[in-house]
Amino acid sequence: AVPWTGTTKWDVDPWGRWIITGRCTSGERTFEAEIVATCPPEDVPGVVLRAPTGEDGLVYQCRDSFYANATLSLWELVPDEERKGE
Repeated sequence: AVPWTGTTKWDVDPWGRWIITGRCTSGERTFEAEIVATCPPEDVPGVVLRAPTGEDGLVYQCRDSFYANATLSLWELVPDEERKGE
C-alpha cells in the first residue's frame, strides 16, 4: 500500500502512546491496518529529543526509548453487497 491508495490517521502522544491506522481502498484486496504501541513512562523513562515545530524550530518536546509494546491488527475489507448503493 502507498499513501495515494487510501488514508492514514495518526494519534500520537508526546510520550507513551502511538496509534497509527491506515486503510487501503484500491486494488484487488482492500484492507485496514492498525498499530498500537505503548510504553509506560514509569517503566521506561526514555530520552528527551528535539522535534521540529512550526514556530520555534527544533525544540525539546518528545521522548523516545526505542522500546514499546506493539500490536499490529490487520483486517480485510469485504464489500457488503446488500448495502451497495446506499
